[in-house]
Amino acid sequence: MEHGWSRAAWAIVLEEYDQAVGINWAWQAADASMVKAPLGNKEGAGAPEATGSNPTDRGTAGCQRTLLTDAKGIPLSVVRCGANRHNSKMLMDVLDAVVVSIPALVEQE
Repeated sequence: MEHGWSRAAWAIVLEEYDQAVGINWAWQAADASMVKAPLGNKEGAGAPEATGSNPTDRGTAGCQRTLLTDAKGIPLSVVRCGANRHNSKMLMDVLDAVVVSIPALVEQE
């Protein structure tokens, strides 16, 4: 999320959801998808890391979105990068981008 206000709004909604229903912190899933970026240009305006040659679409410009959800599918974070970046490289970025505080781990008996 590039805009501070949307990230703040997302955090408020997630905090309300966590209080009302509860985010399942014991289990998360991360997945990525590549999409075309017809206006993306590696040499053009905008963030150069936001688009890249899509290896699955004949090298056309594209971006990759990596999403982290809890067990119920509630989105906890999303990051974007060029389609030419391997999705395993994005795992730490998507974990760091969680918009609410992650509770400390509590050992179970």
